[in-house]
Amino acid sequence: MRTLIAIAVIAAATATQAYDIVYCGDPWCSDCHRMKPVIKSLEADGYDVYWAKESEFARFQASSIPVTIVYHGRTEVKRFVGFVPKATVEAYLPKTGKEVTVVIVGFEDKTFAISVIAKVMEKYKITIIHSKDKKKYNVTCTPTVIFYENGVEKYRLCTSC
Repeated sequence: MRTLIAIAVIAAATATQAYDIVYCGDPWCSDCHRMKPVIKSLEADGYDVYWAKESEFARFQASSIPVTIVYHGRTEVKRFVGFVPKATVEAYLPKTGKEVTVVIVGFEDKTFAISVIAKVMEKYKITIIHSKDKKKYNVTCTPTVIFYENGVEKYRLCTSC
């Protein structure tokens, strides 16, 4: 059972991850040189950054560089072309980075589940709720682990079904 829970938590964490920022830039570009420390600083603040390779620029519709694309989940919310200050990019990012809520319903060994979740998702703000309220979370079998990202249910796993 513990192995199954551990695998499920890892799978759920991977399924909910999406980049907050995609950055397209090249070493020969002067604005890219100015933008790189801004992106590194945002990455140090805990935001997930994907550093696109030149061969991937078309995939992100980057016809000019540098391009900084801000996402909420998998939805593009803002695109910047050229150098922009950190504060300008931050204005479009969630204030606390990704917030993940994990609801554990009917799992008696909650210490183990919490430790696994914390290890896998340590870079996120985590709220863990241990509940016996099946109706509130629309749970028909237990134990069930439910993952929410920014308040939206992303993944649900019932280990006994």
